[in-house]
Amino acid sequence: LSMMDVPETQIKKDEAVGHSSAETKVGSPWVRFLWQETCKLYFCEYLYRSGNHRTYHTIVGTATNSLAACQMAEYLTDTIVRLANEAKQTQPSEIRGRYFNDFKKACAGRVSTRLRVMRQTAEKPEVNNNSNLPMLYANTKQQLDAYMQDAWGNLGKRTASRMQGGTTNGTYDGRTAGDNIGLNTQV
Repeated sequence: LSMMDVPETQIKKDEAVGHSSAETKVGSPWVRFLWQETCKLYFCEYLYRSGNHRTYHTIVGTATNSLAACQMAEYLTDTIVRLANEAKQTQPSEIRGRYFNDFKKACAGRVSTRLRVMRQTAEKPEVNNNSNLPMLYANTKQQLDAYMQDAWGNLGKRTASRMQGGTTNGTYDGRTAGDNIGLNTQV
């Protein structure tokens, strides 16, 4: 198939900016920070609300970008929790809770930093000489801002706050694990 074979109305529908929702059972700040950086990498904006030990995510972007961002963020969240559960089993029972929390925060912080660096690199024209990626990020940002203005008016924009590190081995182990989590699009 070529683009000539696809009806023009279908192209416009797929490229339209909208918003979708997701929910995670984890209500910690590290989850919001991770989702925010993931959404930015996938040409989306991120909004959230939390309550009842859950986080309710709103992803603003095209249907394709929102779906990709949501799937990647869910994968990363689940992977971090799974790795933390596995790692805490090696610790003495009296420190498992603290270790588990420190591991998740540090791992999410490291993965978020890697995602941010990937996006910042992709946005640089001097790095991507033969690519339209920097222009795509800029154009998409304008579309997202216009949609958010129309849908919600003047929202107060805040960046998720940086997470504080812990004091146990969980912090070190979490950072190390965060370096080893794959960030390529999952199948």
